[in-house]
Amino acid sequence: METTRKIILNLAIKYMNDEKYSPHIIAKEWIDKVTETLKLRELDDIALANMWDMVWLTLKDQYHYYSERNSNLAMKYLDVQSAFTEVINAEARRRRGEQ
Repeated sequence: METTRKIILNLAIKYMNDEKYSPHIIAKEWIDKVTETLKLRELDDIALANMWDMVWLTLKDQYHYYSERNSNLAMKYLDVQSAFTEVINAEARRRRGEQ
């Protein structure tokens, strides 16, 4: 079974390599893919907050790893970090709207 960190990294790589990847904007299909892959709708509120932390820290580590090796790739990881955590934020906002 894949660890959450590995799932996040694999998803980030697929996202960055997708021909529809565009910095600063995440397409609806990718919002859905992140939501489904990370099972965001199945997580309770605490687990959702923990997932936000896991995504943020995992992709931050990748940024730091590549920051002196490949600055282009490092910046992509920062962009993906922002996009994926925004998907989690959107799920949290959706839940608050339902209450």
